[in-house]
Amino acid sequence: MDQALKKELKFKDKTVLAFIGSELRADDGLGPYIGNRLNLRKEGLKVINAFSVIENYVEDIISWAPQKLIIVDAAFFGGSAGEMRILPFEKLSSFKIVSTHSFPLEAILKIIKQDLPDLEIKVLGVQPHDVGYSEGLSPAVKRAADEILEFFNREFL
Repeated sequence: MDQALKKELKFKDKTVLAFIGSELRADDGLGPYIGNRLNLRKEGLKVINAFSVIENYVEDIISWAPQKLIIVDAAFFGGSAGEMRILPFEKLSSFKIVSTHSFPLEAILKIIKQDLPDLEIKVLGVQPHDVGYSEGLSPAVKRAADEILEFFNREFL
């Protein structure tokens, strides 16, 4: 993970890490893969392994009132498999977010932002290789997931 990404993903005093995806859709399982392996107990940190229903956590996020929300999800942005990129949440509709979510991520983030206008939102997208109906991550996406996992386990201790 390059230094620019690490800088974008730095912890603030009150941060939510949210992981999105479906373990039944190959590389879309990136989010749950990371969320299931985190071992974080940092004060001021809330970890949400939302799978494909991030909308179920909107009220919880708003009521907790974090300073920063970091979302990790598979997204098609034209990169190579396993490539990581911060995606501007205001322009998520221009990227193909893997469609296992029942409600558009951009709309959910706009709802959260209405109640928390000062919230810093970072969407870490990872370019998938395969999102067909199968379990397990492709090698490139697994390498990226392990790199993200290592970063969060170090950064959020």
